[in-house]
Amino acid sequence: MRIVTVITRLEGGAGVLALRGVRALDPGAFRPLIITGSGGRLLDEAAEAGIEVLVDPMLRPEIAPRKLRESI
Repeated sequence: MRIVTVITRLEGGAGVLALRGVRALDPGAFRPLIITGSGGRLLDEAAEAGIEVLVDPMLRPEIAPRKLRESI
């Protein structure tokens, strides 16, 4: 069974928890995939653990306060 975890940033506390949850899955029963907008050292940790990671920058919007103000 394919299990997908989606997280905007595979970094910091939430990223550690997401990676820990995926590592807890039985590899004989599940094929985990993490989809993230960005990541740091946890990308390397996931790769070392054999966990497939897909980085999609669209999950992490740019910080653009002027654009936000213009749309209000």
